[in-house]
Amino acid sequence: MWKIALAALAAVVVAVATPLGLAATRPSTFRVERSAILAAPSEVVLHEISDLREWPRWSPWGQSAAPRQRTFGGPLSAPGASYYWSAADEPGPGRLTVLAVTSQQVELELERHGRSPADMAFDLAAAGAGTRVTWSLSGERSFRERLLALFRNPDVAIAADLQRGLLGLQAVVEARAPAPTCRVARSARVDAPPGAVMAQIADLRRWGRWSPWEPAGMGNRSYGGPETGPGASYYWGLDGHGQQGRLTILDVGPDRLDVELDVAGSSSDLEFRLTPEPGGTRVTMAMAGEVTGPETGAGSEADAACGSAFEKGLSRLKGVVEAAPGSGL
Repeated sequence: MWKIALAALAAVVVAVATPLGLAATRPSTFRVERSAILAAPSEVVLHEISDLREWPRWSPWGQSAAPRQRTFGGPLSAPGASYYWSAADEPGPGRLTVLAVTSQQVELELERHGRSPADMAFDLAAAGAGTRVTWSLSGERSFRERLLALFRNPDVAIAADLQRGLLGLQAVVEARAPAPTCRVARSARVDAPPGAVMAQIADLRRWGRWSPWEPAGMGNRSYGGPETGPGASYYWGLDGHGQQGRLTILDVGPDRLDVELDVAGSSSDLEFRLTPEPGGTRVTMAMAGEVTGPETGAGSEADAACGSAFEKGLSRLKGVVEAAPGSGL
């Protein structure tokens, strides 16, 4: 009988000792990271990460369907800033503390109930017009955590948390990021004085003769507001077919004209600057606005598309002004 009891005891010892021995061989440190490209400039991403008051909107920790208490301490977004949350459900109470902030990295310390403190870092790098964010979590594991890791791989859960957090961060910063903009400028010399040029561009009823945004000979035009000056508007279209648009004068002076241009739902600020030159006038046509609509693309594509329209418009304007009676110097 005693042999059976001894064998049973030995089996129990082996059953207990085996996982303990395996746990002792498990790595005592860990590091998990995930990356994502966010369509937002780095300064927008940096603000969202370094200001801990923004974290409840996207963080995988500190969120819960159950009532949760949140408090913040220290500076707003500098070393020493802290964020505390508490709740009875998973993952329980925790704390985040900002350790360091630079233009390319945010370092934090994460403490969660029942787990060893961990080091957290966000590394930011330019990725085209957006930002690549690499989020890492690293630290040491207690013997208890290594023992539990035999039955459930904690790195899988951490990776899922980081991925979920990056998706939340992406949604927040991309909604907050300003729409891409472009500025394009072209210039041309017109053999006429500035007054002759201004007479053509400040009267919107004359734009149909040289504007690059409507087909030549189109008759579907209408005007609103005063004849000239701020508030004067010009609408064109093709009876519901093709491109439609609107121009509204915002400001006018002896050597400048500022206009709001709306083409196919894309709004931009259009400006003309007149610079006297010997024997003529240098006309600069520039536009800044959101990169949307069929006339624009991103970066060099926007410059090429808008620039081509400007060159066509300036060429037509030059011909109209120089052919007008009394426009010579």
